Amino acid sequence: MAAAKRYAAVIEFDQLLENSILQTARSAQEHIQSRLIEHMRRELNRELLVEAMLDAMVRNFTTEELNALADFYSSPHGRAITKKLPQYNADLYPRIMSEVQRIVSTFK
Repeated sequence: MAAAKRYAAVIEFDQLLENSILQTARSAQEHIQSRLIEHMRRELNRELLVEAMLDAMVRNFTTEELNALADFYSSPHGRAITKKLPQYNADLYPRIMSEVQRIVSTFK
């Protein structure tokens, strides 16, 4: 659990949550996006998600793996990658969803 908490501190979980909120709002109609963002920020149960994240980490990774993740994400390369991931996801997600929707539309 200590290694999971160390990794969680390094990955800036609050920023990940904020990025998730913003990404979700982008899929909503433009005229409600700002209200939706504020609503999600208010209603999000951060403590529940932190607990779920830590539990999942402990269940799925060894202590050594968690320490390796923390080491990487606290390194200059890891910090640079972390900063670029939201834009990477924003670039990729619409293409994935478009392909999934195309496939679903062909389902008979």
